[in-house]
Amino acid sequence: MAGRGRVAERVAAVRHASAESLIAYAGDTSPAVRRAVASRSDAPGEALRTLAADRDLATREAVAGNPAVPEAVLITMLADRHWRVRLTAAGNPAATLPARRAMCVADDPDIRLVLAQQPGLPPEIGDALARDESFQVRVALAECTDQPAVVATLLADSDGRVRATAGQNGLTTMPQLLALRHDKDWRARNAVVHANSNGREVPVEDLLALAHDRSVNVRYWLANLPGATREIYEILSHDQDEMVADTAKRWLLAPSNPAYPANHDHVQALFGSLVTRSSYSDPARLGEPTPHLAALPDELTQSSPEELFRRLTTPPPNA
Repeated sequence: MAGRGRVAERVAAVRHASAESLIAYAGDTSPAVRRAVASRSDAPGEALRTLAADRDLATREAVAGNPAVPEAVLITMLADRHWRVRLTAAGNPAATLPARRAMCVADDPDIRLVLAQQPGLPPEIGDALARDESFQVRVALAECTDQPAVVATLLADSDGRVRATAGQNGLTTMPQLLALRHDKDWRARNAVVHANSNGREVPVEDLLALAHDRSVNVRYWLANLPGATREIYEILSHDQDEMVADTAKRWLLAPSNPAYPANHDHVQALFGSLVTRSSYSDPARLGEPTPHLAALPDELTQSSPEELFRRLTTPPPNA
C-alpha cells in the first residue's frame, strides 16, 4: 500500500512538475508515472524522446499522440512494433509536413488509412494519397477530403468503390454527381441515389433514368431510400424484380398506413446507418489491422438484394 501511495504522489507531482523535473520523471520505475509524463502536452522533447522507446505500450502510445513530440521522434514511431502506437502517431494532430510525407510512404497501409481521414491535409499530401496503391486508403480519402481538386481526382479513380464514395463527398458538385449516373460501375451510379436521399435534390429526369437502371441493386436502393417522387415509386412498383416492386409499392401507401416504410423505425435506423459517414481515425475503433478492412462503410450497399431484404425485414433483438 505504501508503495502504491508513493507512486500516486509522484503521478500527482508530474502534473505540476517543471520541464527539468519531467526529464527526471521520464526515468521513473513506475509505468504510471512515465505515462503521466508522456501525456503532458508541454513535456520537453528530451523526455518524450526517452519515452518513445519505453517498454510500456500505453506510455509509447501517449507519446505518439502528444502534440509536443519532436518531429524526428514521431517519424520513428511510425515503425513501432505495435499497431496502436503506429496508428496513434499517424493521427497526431500536430504532425508536420515532413512527418506526413513519411506517413504517405509507410509500409503499413493502416497508417495511410488513418492519415487520409485527417482534416486539413496539405494539398501535397492529398495528392499523394489520391494515388495510393490501396483502394481502402483512397476510399477513406474520398470520404474525408476537404480539397475539391482531390475529389475531382478520385471521381476519375479506376476503382468504382472510390468513385462511389467521392460522389457522396459534400464538395462534389451537381454536374460531377450527375456524371456518375453514366458510370460503368453500379456502385458509382448508386452514389447518385444516396446523394438524393441525403438532400442533394437530384433532377427528376436523372432519377427516372435510375429507375430503369440495368442494375437491380441501383433500383433496389432507389426503391428503398426516401427522397424519390411518387412517379419514381410508381415505375419501380412494376419492376421485374419482386423485392424492388414490393418495396416501392409501400411508398405509395398513405403515411398513416402501418406498412408505410417511414413507420418502421428499425428499418429507417438501418438506412440511416448506411448513409451516415463512418471513419476509423481512432485506433481503438480501427482495431487490429487485419481483417478490419472488410468492414468498410459501403459493405451493405454492395450486398445482394437478398441479403439486404433479410436485414431490412428482420426486426432488431428485443423489438
